[in-house]
Amino acid sequence: MTTIKDIARISGYSIGTVSRVINNRADVSEEAREYDENISVQFIGETDNEVETAARIITYLKPKGIIFLGGYIDAFRHDFSQIHLPCVLVTNDARDFGFDNLSSFTTDYFDAGKHVVNRLLSRGHTRIGILGGYPEDPGREYKNGKVLGAVEALRENGILFDFDRDYEPCSYSAESGYKALEILFRRSPDLTAVFALSDSIAFGTIRALKDLGLRVPEDVSVIGFDGLTYANYSIPRLSTIRQDTAGLAKKSVDDLLMRLSYGGEAVHELIPYEYIEGESVAVNRKS
Repeated sequence: MTTIKDIARISGYSIGTVSRVINNRADVSEEAREYDENISVQFIGETDNEVETAARIITYLKPKGIIFLGGYIDAFRHDFSQIHLPCVLVTNDARDFGFDNLSSFTTDYFDAGKHVVNRLLSRGHTRIGILGGYPEDPGREYKNGKVLGAVEALRENGILFDFDRDYEPCSYSAESGYKALEILFRRSPDLTAVFALSDSIAFGTIRALKDLGLRVPEDVSVIGFDGLTYANYSIPRLSTIRQDTAGLAKKSVDDLLMRLSYGGEAVHELIPYEYIEGESVAVNRKS
């Protein structure tokens, strides 16, 4: 379920500020109000079809435009033609879909996934597990850019990734990450590193490893994804890919408002990421 925390994370504002904007409170700064537009936030389930939901919303809310915070790629590719409003897709790349009313701003997930695995390979890790994705339809997750980039980095180093053995889908929460790690290590106890597709999954992963009697990073290295502030306070501090959430939010809002006011073609842009070296990765010393 998309929550107010997700909106705060992608916008770069605090949860309190986002709440005040949603509820049209008077104590919001001019910077959050300067565009003089009303905001309606719709929460849907993690596995719901965002495009079908948007099509229903359009019939009764009559929005000027829509910003989608992520979603299934196939839903946009096959269903978006029914939407004719200016829209922006955040955290997914829509450049190949062919819709002139759909902009997109995203991190280069494929490159970031490769970067994570190459970091682990440089520390001697060749038995790497991957956690994340929706268990209701794990086949779709194979199209996830992070996963594909990770698999490609392994392939370039002569290592074939076995999805049945070393990949465990889960939703993007610490609780799901904890459970998924337990399942993964029952199947592949020889793994020396784990790539968690979100920091929340990584937090659950680290706790699960400790409860299994394994140390991070001495026994198993862990890398997350997102760059949440909480990663600075985990024990050990989490190594992670930090997305430029403020940049993603600003470019998305600016693009939509520009096209609402002046028209213009859709824009597609990859926003740079940053690897944050924490304390959760060590050299693999297992033979």
